[in-house]
Amino acid sequence: MRSCVPVVRLEDICALLDGLGCRYTLHQNDEDYFSYLKNDEVSVEIPNPYTERTMFIDFQDEISLFFGEDWHCHYSPDEECFHELCKTIRGIMSNELCSVGKFSGEGRQFGGCLGAKSNECKRFGEYFAVPVSRLIEEYSEAWADEDENIEVRFKFWNPKFDKTVKIEKK
Repeated sequence: MRSCVPVVRLEDICALLDGLGCRYTLHQNDEDYFSYLKNDEVSVEIPNPYTERTMFIDFQDEISLFFGEDWHCHYSPDEECFHELCKTIRGIMSNELCSVGKFSGEGRQFGGCLGAKSNECKRFGEYFAVPVSRLIEEYSEAWADEDENIEVRFKFWNPKFDKTVKIEKK
């Protein structure tokens, strides 16, 4: 299979996933769900052994990592960004990182980011994974005066670490 992103990057991701003991499937646009892909693009589907929360890595003009329905990020295939992608994948699968989705009272998503389980910020290229405890504190302060309730969902690879926080309006 070929991709717009250099094929060596796909091979590197497959080697990383093999090293982590992950099952994965490669998909192209000949399948209905993946019809958004062009002929030379590939999506890597990584089923989660704990839940139906699947990770996807799309190899298109850039590499896109999707996790937790509420978060995704785009990476260029250059060496530095690709290294950060691999760190992020390892961090998610080791439950050190989680997806963070912010939702209005009506369930409309209005933001997402990457969270860290530890109490330290983790740098990933130009992005930071902010500790979950700090995000809860910051969001509570920032949105307590809003007109509606806010819900923040922290989703880990292993759902036993998941957390949902409701921020009630004053």
